[in-house]
Amino acid sequence: MALRSYVSGSWTSPADEGQPLLDAVTGAEVAKVSTAGIDMGAVLEYGRAVGGPALRELTFHQRAALLKSLGSFLREQRDELYALSARTGATLNDSKFEIDGGIGVLRMERGIHRTRIRKRHAELQAQTSRHGIHRRKPQRGFDRRNENERRVSQCGRAARQPIGRQPPQPHREIAA
Repeated sequence: MALRSYVSGSWTSPADEGQPLLDAVTGAEVAKVSTAGIDMGAVLEYGRAVGGPALRELTFHQRAALLKSLGSFLREQRDELYALSARTGATLNDSKFEIDGGIGVLRMERGIHRTRIRKRHAELQAQTSRHGIHRRKPQRGFDRRNENERRVSQCGRAARQPIGRQPPQPHREIAA
């Protein structure tokens, strides 16, 4: 059985017999592979003219969804992939490491896209627009300027109070 290749939007069969792929345990032929008859220049041009623009039209959300669906599909096929990997001579642990690792990379890439989406969204929210679409929002947390202003204002209040009427100070218990 010669493996076909998905090239330039269609499945193509090799132009020659190809190289046999052998089962590592039994030595039986599993399939034959070949790139004969595939015009690599046309493949590159197809990628530039069709694949690249189609990918660039996708948003980060759509790209992340594609990666998620591919990862889910491969995850469903794991048992079959383990069996194929065993025919190469790999142990089950090796197969799990490689196959699950590859699926993990897809999930990680999806996470990277999601992170980029969040970062870009945060950047857009942080920008100050001339048209008032995006306003910079003050962030919660410690702000040294506000803290210093608060201290100065407390000192000013304390200085304006009569000497005999200082605000009560909390008492501290001394532990024995």
